[in-house]
Amino acid sequence: MKTGSRILFFSAVAIGGLVAAFNIALYTLRSMVDSVCENEEIYRVANPGQTREYVLYLRDCGAIAATRGHVSIVPYGEALDVRRGYVVDLGRPVRGSVMQGVSIQWRDDHNLAVCTKRMTTGEELDDRVEDVTVTFSSCEE
Repeated sequence: MKTGSRILFFSAVAIGGLVAAFNIALYTLRSMVDSVCENEEIYRVANPGQTREYVLYLRDCGAIAATRGHVSIVPYGEALDVRRGYVVDLGRPVRGSVMQGVSIQWRDDHNLAVCTKRMTTGEELDDRVEDVTVTFSSCEE
């Protein structure tokens, strides 16, 4: 193997190792944060066919972050798992209510409409959770 090829090979191996180490550290950090956070379910609403539910919940991570409202979609009757089915961060409760300025409604078994004027800037929004399409719009008061 020529010197240039060896350098290229070892550089690729080093970069691969760094990427793997970064992913492991990120997974560990996320697991630690999830273990300190508490999720308080506010309510669940099933789709018409009762195969899925959207869950509105408050996530409190103590000193790490402020309590915020979230929505996830879960299979009907299953426990909330914040690592899957996540739809949207509704922000901090307003005047004690996370639903102030928010409307969430099943259109049918596979379509959920979320109308809010409280979405946080720069947040990631899933437009599909398994077989459910989520549409977002801005609501007027």
